[in-house]
Amino acid sequence: MSNSKQSISEIEAGLPINVSKVSDQLTDTIVSSYGNITSKFIYKSSWCSRIAQVLSKSNISYNKPKPNWENISMLINDKRLGIVHPNIQPFEAFPITNDEPAGVSKNSSSLNASSSASPAPKQPRLSLPDKDYIKKSYEDFNETSMWKLSSGVVVEKKMEEFALACDFEHPVHSLVLDLGDESWKKYFSDQDIAEMMNYNEKKLPELPAELNNLILEARKLPDADSFKQYLKQEFGSTACEWAKDTVLAYIKLFKYQKLPLNHQTEGDMLRRIWFFSRGEKSSKSSCVSRNLGRTLAAIEKMDRKFTGRKVDMPQACA
Repeated sequence: MSNSKQSISEIEAGLPINVSKVSDQLTDTIVSSYGNITSKFIYKSSWCSRIAQVLSKSNISYNKPKPNWENISMLINDKRLGIVHPNIQPFEAFPITNDEPAGVSKNSSSLNASSSASPAPKQPRLSLPDKDYIKKSYEDFNETSMWKLSSGVVVEKKMEEFALACDFEHPVHSLVLDLGDESWKKYFSDQDIAEMMNYNEKKLPELPAELNNLILEARKLPDADSFKQYLKQEFGSTACEWAKDTVLAYIKLFKYQKLPLNHQTEGDMLRRIWFFSRGEKSSKSSCVSRNLGRTLAAIEKMDRKFTGRKVDMPQACA
């Protein structure tokens, strides 16, 4: 019942809901309902479908991240073996809130053989002493040395506001301002973020003089044949030799009519176009798109990160 109340309170508060979060809250029910006959794969699909149907029929908007059933699967295996999880308090080096003991429901103080408890959470909540310590840390700041933006916003004040609003440990509690985290968009405007990101911006190093001269001389050449003839000479610079080989390889794409790249696989793109970028193991674009909107643990628990799909590398002849 407490899990249902927690879901309802999150909906009323306008917090994001997804199938993964509901599955986590229903862990005890899912484990106790398993009949040791159904395939766990089918059982998982059935539960996810039921949760999605209930949310849809209730006109509740929700996201669809892939649920992580690793914990549920391990508890089901323990249930098959007759293993009962005792009510063990977590290690006190990082205390959690009194209103949500680790690994048990809010309305349960002990476990019996008919119910299973979730293990201690990987992302423990901040306790009241933790928040008091964080508040004192920010209060000790000297306001005269704080960073004031052109808009009048004081960066440390916004960091303090966010730090005290967090229920989970976040880099802001260590005075780390990571502007790549989507959470900061609620506290800073786009202009403020741009100003901070451009503060003391590091400039790219200058091109080697030999490579710069090669580019300037190449621009003076009248046609492609002259350009190719110019690149056939030996250059005494490593950077120039790398640039020469790269450009000659690209010229072949035009010569053998490999362009436009309408029917090239992602593996072909990496092998033919971005061959000078080595070590690519998975698709970064698909990884980024699958993790849009994902933030670090702060007010909400951090969602699991999805990796990009493996790039396709078929055998192809040039």
